[in-house]
Amino acid sequence: MNYVSFDHRISPDCTPTGKGLLSLHLHPTWSRQRLDLDDTTITTDALVALRTALPSLADHVDAHREMTFIHRWQQAVLNRPPGGYKALAAFAQSLDPHSPIQLAGDYLSLTLTNAALATGERAAERIHTNLASV
Repeated sequence: MNYVSFDHRISPDCTPTGKGLLSLHLHPTWSRQRLDLDDTTITTDALVALRTALPSLADHVDAHREMTFIHRWQQAVLNRPPGGYKALAAFAQSLDPHSPIQLAGDYLSLTLTNAALATGERAAERIHTNLASV
């Protein structure tokens, strides 16, 4: 497993109150081996992978899962090298929050549409705050 994203924390309005949205991003080799399998088999295998890495989260998913959506991407996620997110954080910290130009996009976070949305929302909030103080 590459990582788990808690999408309801990235964009709180994407789920009803009291619900969550969890995405499992699995290793490319793991995914390629299952690309042509049916959704039920992939879901079962993904929960086994989750249980191996994070057993208490797997228990929670088993107890509360309402649906599963399998998205098959031929190419999708940028795999940053070790230390890549640390370098990205340093870059993000170096940006001037008061600048009239604010950056947004999936290159500032995880390579996900929701992450791009979240960085865009934060950039818009900074611009709004900056304009309100003028």
